[in-house]
Amino acid sequence: MGLVIDTGKRTSQPRKYGNLAVDTGDVTIHTGNIVLGDPLPDTRQNREEPEGTNVPIPDIKRKKPDDITDTAGSLEMKMGQKISLNQKASDISRLIIGLEWELNNTGNQDIALDVSIFMVDSANKTEEDNFIFYNNPASRCGAISLGSDHHIGIKECYDEVVQLDLNRAPSHIQTLAVTVTIDEADERGQNFGQVSNAYLKIIDANTRKELLFYNFAEHLSAETAIVVTEIYRYKDEWKINAIGRGFKGGLAALCDNYGIETE
Repeated sequence: MGLVIDTGKRTSQPRKYGNLAVDTGDVTIHTGNIVLGDPLPDTRQNREEPEGTNVPIPDIKRKKPDDITDTAGSLEMKMGQKISLNQKASDISRLIIGLEWELNNTGNQDIALDVSIFMVDSANKTEEDNFIFYNNPASRCGAISLGSDHHIGIKECYDEVVQLDLNRAPSHIQTLAVTVTIDEADERGQNFGQVSNAYLKIIDANTRKELLFYNFAEHLSAETAIVVTEIYRYKDEWKINAIGRGFKGGLAALCDNYGIETE
């Protein structure tokens, strides 16, 4: 069974990326005879654009992470660095990923960033149910939930949050690849060169302590998708690897990279 992403309510034909058909309107995901959920509302905040060009758009209403979490002692990761989450966190079943960024003014078109997570097995394959994104926001095993924060009230501090319970990840899952894509990047002529101050942060939900942070897009320019980090099994522990690898080709390129079989 292959994965077809057809987002409906458009008169144009879905575009083909290899074997993956992608159309970008209101989202409905069809996998054979299975429909994974109804379209979710767009929860992105509306922002007023300041005058001028290449000016970061301020997010006035959002609280700062320092207001709610303890950022003292947070470790800054560099690209390629690997750290044990078991050694940093009090409980790997109660972790939160916080992602934040600033969007440069691009005239009349907003830049929409989407977070997805690929749950990858030892053969570097991702089953369709283990592709976690805006229209399939929670894994069946309970390991991943987009937009949740273990009920500690910090999700308002970030552009996106992901709730993690690594103890619930099935034994055959070896890697959780955290990715970000720009919606309709090719049509709008957008790329990660128009995104600045993009950070991934890991928060311990028990202590509200920020454990580490990583500036993941400072080296990108023409790319439209990025593997921000991979959280992976190593012997009896979970580690995090600061990847920062950019792709041209958006979501389709990421699906190819993580072995989603498409038709």
